[in-house]
Amino acid sequence: DWSNAITQLSRAAESRTTDADVAQKLGRAYMETGEDRQAMEWFQKTLQLDRDNGTALTNIGRLYLQDGNWSEAASFLQRAVQSDPQNMVLRSYLGRAYLGARNYDQAIQQLEQVTQARPNDGGAWYNLGQAYQANGQDGRAIDAYTRALQFLPAGTGQRAEALYDIGFVYEKTGNYEDALQALEDSAAIQAQAKVTEAIERVKERIRREKEGGGN
Repeated sequence: DWSNAITQLSRAAESRTTDADVAQKLGRAYMETGEDRQAMEWFQKTLQLDRDNGTALTNIGRLYLQDGNWSEAASFLQRAVQSDPQNMVLRSYLGRAYLGARNYDQAIQQLEQVTQARPNDGGAWYNLGQAYQANGQDGRAIDAYTRALQFLPAGTGQRAEALYDIGFVYEKTGNYEDALQALEDSAAIQAQAKVTEAIERVKERIRREKEGGGN
């Protein structure tokens, strides 16, 4: 198991102080056991020994993503992608980092490549929808969320969020019936105050529209 791996790799690291592979594997073992601080230290040690080590670059980026440190995540993930440009998992991570850093054009650039290469990747479509939405491209956001919903598993929190987000964009663009359906589907998966409030707001918009009161 990973705890035994840490013990064995720690011993190896004591005698093989210039072995980047041992340092990287020890970082991975710490990461798998949730000991992120130690994992970060060993991944950084790996880069001191091998500055272009793709696994260390990727995992440092993932740890920064996990902490919401978007700019640092993007910095390391950019280097990881440069070392393995055809790896769409890395580009997906990088797209998420750019999205968090509000660098929406770069997020879109990365995530479009991911969805072209992996058209069944519901998570990538969802993140692309978020990037389009944040960038004011509502039509494309709806298209991306629609694709995401084809592939995101039923009953999951991410599906509930995608339904909420597409409902929000439908409401913004005046498609109130579609908005209501999406929001109610989201609420059926996961009850959230923001969804309940949005449902009531859209119902009121529909009522006023039917009465001829517009928005």
